[in-house]
Amino acid sequence: MDINKWRYAGRPLTVFGVPVISFLVYFIWFPFPSLKTFVICTCVVLFYFLLAMMGYTLPVLYQVILRVIRGKKLTGRPWWYRRSQR
Repeated sequence: MDINKWRYAGRPLTVFGVPVISFLVYFIWFPFPSLKTFVICTCVVLFYFLLAMMGYTLPVLYQVILRVIRGKKLTGRPWWYRRSQR
């Protein structure tokens, strides 16, 4: 069974694992051209690069952070129902 070539048509465009849309942060540098702004923009892109090296994207990282905050056990009852059953 061959894999269809259109299967990967919806994947985001990346450069060295960094989404191309994240390079738009350099447009912040154009109105305020200074070395400090350029360094900040470069640090943001490097942050995206490090996330890509670890295998995370921003949506995946967001879900991981939410899972850490929530905890491992999710119940199907609302908090007010669980509290009244004690």
